[in-house]
Amino acid sequence: MNSAYRDARLTSPFSFIGDPDGKVISFGHSARKLFGADLVIGSDVVRVLSLEHEITFDALRRDGSCFVLLKNGEDALRIRVCAFPKPNKMTAFIPDLSTDFQRIVGFADLNRCDFDETDAAVGLYLKTCFQDLILAEANELISRLDVAKAAAQTAAARDPLTGLLNRRGLDAWWAEWRVGRRGTAVLHLDLDHFKPINDSLGHASGDRVLAVVAARLSNALRQEDAVARIGGDEFLVVCAPRSIQHLRSICDRVVGVFDRPVSLARKKISVSCSIGVAWNARNGTKPMNVLIDEADAALYIAKKRRTGLSVLRETRLSKQRSPIAA
Repeated sequence: MNSAYRDARLTSPFSFIGDPDGKVISFGHSARKLFGADLVIGSDVVRVLSLEHEITFDALRRDGSCFVLLKNGEDALRIRVCAFPKPNKMTAFIPDLSTDFQRIVGFADLNRCDFDETDAAVGLYLKTCFQDLILAEANELISRLDVAKAAAQTAAARDPLTGLLNRRGLDAWWAEWRVGRRGTAVLHLDLDHFKPINDSLGHASGDRVLAVVAARLSNALRQEDAVARIGGDEFLVVCAPRSIQHLRSICDRVVGVFDRPVSLARKKISVSCSIGVAWNARNGTKPMNVLIDEADAALYIAKKRRTGLSVLRETRLSKQRSPIAA
């Protein structure tokens, strides 16, 4: 036991005093938080302590300490209580709070004020323990807040329906991804005739189609590429083709996503899309919003001319046929 406890006086707020007959004659202002409502003037010391084993009051004084089982509702706590002889055959009973201090604080719902009026040596020791506990809890809270903040940031960057990046998440991804890269392509996808799916089969079916398309796009592309849902039935793919042949291969994989029908509860439906592609082959520093605008312009042409796929490369438009139905 810490040596400070051996010098404790009646000023300990967690202690109580027993007379020669084993009756409580006084107790500290915080003692009932530990020992419960049975601790009142005139109560039996042995009863208050809820001893683990039967023992007489005289034996308790002689032994100098005992282990007691404190109860708080369904919760229970085992602590050591020390008996210190006082003048006039009085005995001070002082709980040892140095063991499992954090558990004791939580069990009795102690706060800093509960340690006021403690003997100077004991008080300094306990308040130091309490401050360490508060600091540990504060650090744990900060850690939990950091985790929650990271989770919130991740959620804010993701489309809740598909789990893809949203525009905010895509902007953050682009800021890191573009560093040191040369040549960027943006594919703007727009599902064809999606509104009739929602109108005839319901929004749940429409959501199912979007989720399936999103998953297939993610699986069809490389891990280093980005797929985002930017609204309704529109998706963006951002990648770095090594050549025009590589870009064609990427477009073919995207086209292949729509080769298979989507299975709904009662039927299978075929889904198609139109794609506008902007490719900045040599200048990797072009802002993403410019590439998105160019891809959007190419998408408009693809829809207008019903070519399915339109590629805008270095401000020159080249149209390519696609097996996607317009």
